[in-house]
Amino acid sequence: MWFGAKRGVWGWWSCLGLLVLLAAGLRFCGLDFALPNLARPDEQNVSGFAVTTILQSFADGRPSLDPGFFEYPSLYIYLLLILYSVDYCLGHWTGQFPGLIDYIMLYLSDWSHFHWLARLLTASFGVLTVPLTAFLAKSLTRNRWIALAAAFLLAVTHLHSRDSHFGVTDVPATALVIACLWACLSYQRTRQMGWIYSAAVLAGLAAGMKYPVALVTLSVLLSYWLFPPVLQTMPQRLVTLGLLLLGSIGVFFATSPYIVLNFPKFWQDFSFQQFHMAVGHLLDLGWGWGYHLRFSLFHGLGSFYWLMALLGFLYAGFIVFRKRRLEHACLLAFVLLFYAFVGSTRTVFVRYTLPLIPILAVYAAWIMWKLSRWLLLYLKGAIKLPLRLGSWRVTMLIYPLLVLLVSFQSFSLSYQSSELLSRQDTRTLARDWLLKRLKPNEPVGIGLFLSHLDLPYGFSKYYLSPPEDKSPTLTQYSRRFMQMPEAYYGKMPTLRHEFALSTYRYPRLLRALGIRYVAVAHSPLLLFNPPLFELAALKKHCRLVATFRPEIPGSALPARTAYDQIDAFFLPFATLSGVARPGPTIYIFEVPASIPAAVLSTETPPSANSPLSMQPAQGVYHPTAEELAE
Repeated sequence: MWFGAKRGVWGWWSCLGLLVLLAAGLRFCGLDFALPNLARPDEQNVSGFAVTTILQSFADGRPSLDPGFFEYPSLYIYLLLILYSVDYCLGHWTGQFPGLIDYIMLYLSDWSHFHWLARLLTASFGVLTVPLTAFLAKSLTRNRWIALAAAFLLAVTHLHSRDSHFGVTDVPATALVIACLWACLSYQRTRQMGWIYSAAVLAGLAAGMKYPVALVTLSVLLSYWLFPPVLQTMPQRLVTLGLLLLGSIGVFFATSPYIVLNFPKFWQDFSFQQFHMAVGHLLDLGWGWGYHLRFSLFHGLGSFYWLMALLGFLYAGFIVFRKRRLEHACLLAFVLLFYAFVGSTRTVFVRYTLPLIPILAVYAAWIMWKLSRWLLLYLKGAIKLPLRLGSWRVTMLIYPLLVLLVSFQSFSLSYQSSELLSRQDTRTLARDWLLKRLKPNEPVGIGLFLSHLDLPYGFSKYYLSPPEDKSPTLTQYSRRFMQMPEAYYGKMPTLRHEFALSTYRYPRLLRALGIRYVAVAHSPLLLFNPPLFELAALKKHCRLVATFRPEIPGSALPARTAYDQIDAFFLPFATLSGVARPGPTIYIFEVPASIPAAVLSTETPPSANSPLSMQPAQGVYHPTAEELAE
């Protein structure tokens, strides 16, 4: 049998099945968190282009598979397109959607169902990665127990469990990377060419899911070069290397064909991503070299787990370079190349390290097995214990306890995170509060900045923030906003009636626009808070009528350093102590019906010499008094 002797193989598969169930419980719990609000940035990118671009083209009678968006490759969008198409066909068959346009209108009015399906797809990839990690570890070590321990470690890993709840590309890309590396190791063990060709195809699929993981293609080529078929000559090996590389590239372009067919748009989006990675995401947290090691991986794995993974990786490097055991080479090559890539950027989302997590789980499980054996060897020599070190049963006296101890911190965070995500988000609570009090078609002021309350179609949302083309200066500890010299709202091409609105003329301008309630969010995430002058104006002239807090009453949220600061996800990353539910703190203010004359006299634009003044942003529309009255 592939997994060794028949004895115990069913027990091994049963244990692996239980670990899959554990992983599923941690990943499928809370998939609907904060919906229908836009609770996770980038989910609307992949779902939106699948529905409002591709499906819309079919509804218009001019079908096209061009997503028109290439900041990510297209494979995930196409998988969602297949999922949404099946969902539409089922709804059409049951009479829920008379036509495709009705399905699209559902997305425009309430994208909850679509984002939930995307999260379901991602979570499924996350669960699939657990047995793939077991297969990878078994191929590497020939040890069933190390394979189970690696699968268990990944199942309870906080970073992997947390990000499996998001309908974006990182977790699916990780699953394809591990499948590719497993195929590489299987080829190294059997020298069967089918495995290495499968690895090349999987490398192309991984690249089609997320650009940077295309580096796994080099592991495919390295595996073949270090472990060539016995009877192949050097010219034949070079030809096969070329075929493997061309196969990976071909699969990549097959999953994202409009990279070629719509090259100008691809180059525009890809160039933006290059710039974004190089300069950072608004907040300077340093280079990825140190940040990912001390924050992303340290807290994503847990301190002891992180230490074991690091020791295992270093020991694997030692045996490759000193003992010439090359079976580890393809894994080490991918880890080093990928970390070199994410380390050389200043955009340091913790999720960028996800493709490394299963490999680190394997090396943590492997080194803990070694440590258990070394400890038993010491005990036998030091205190003359009558142990038969050749028996795996003796090692199993220590190994499971060590694995449980090392993984406890990560498991605790994974469980707490999944349980918190299943609770109502503060944005959901605030949305429900507003809908009970708003009149039909009544506009609402929103000052949430990437933590949006998504109100039903028909409620105009006026965003209270500076325009995007006048980005504020941001630092790690403060942010400075420039006020606009007059009221504006930028008309956006959307059916959601979203506007931006300057804030210095509170509360007269709000009343002129018919706004009765303004919802503002605040959190330890520095990038996603309203400017101080906006909060000051609201507190001075409006009445606070409701507050929705994420912390346990009487407790405080963790420090800013516990958060992934550049990602608009409002659960702490390093610790969850004191947290009662996900989401930012939301304040809802009521604009007074009558405006005192004293207040009106203070509502004047900044002077031309004021440091807060600036020229009107290009492309910003300045409404007339008649339009404001409407």
